[in-house]
Amino acid sequence: MASKTLAERAAWTWYEKNKSSISWDLVTLNPPYVFGPIIHECKGVESLNTSAGLWYAMVLKGGALADSKTLADGNNWVDVRDISYASVLALLKEEAANNRFIISPGSFIWQEFVAAAHKYVPSLPAGDASIDVTKRPDIVVDGSKSKKVLGITYRTFEETSKDTIVDLEQKGWWKA
Repeated sequence: MASKTLAERAAWTWYEKNKSSISWDLVTLNPPYVFGPIIHECKGVESLNTSAGLWYAMVLKGGALADSKTLADGNNWVDVRDISYASVLALLKEEAANNRFIISPGSFIWQEFVAAAHKYVPSLPAGDASIDVTKRPDIVVDGSKSKKVLGITYRTFEETSKDTIVDLEQKGWWKA
């Protein structure tokens, strides 16, 4: 998280110092955990980045099933394809100029992804249906500006889970 914050601060500092001599605007897109199909070069699950590796370990390898507390833990998230689309929208929408955007549909708890994966692959554990999925982590980001200005519609837990599983199966990195 620190690297993302420092990189954005550096970008805005550079832009403010140089905006009179450049002909473009700065837009920053700030994602939390990034889940979804693997769209970058990667040799296997052992090489997954932090977010994708965590989703794989927690959902497909059962890490979230350690206890009910883990299933009820979470954070904020976004599908990698939504970040890509937000990048395109930021280039196309004039009103995006000189803005920073949180790119996220909101928060999650692991039970939501576990249940979504189970819905697609019934042999996966369903988690604990008694967990109240309306209780959210203490830190919740607000992606409403990205919806309002960019017009983005975010993917659901179910879509991200299904498409991630399909992608990992096609790559031969996971099998139901």
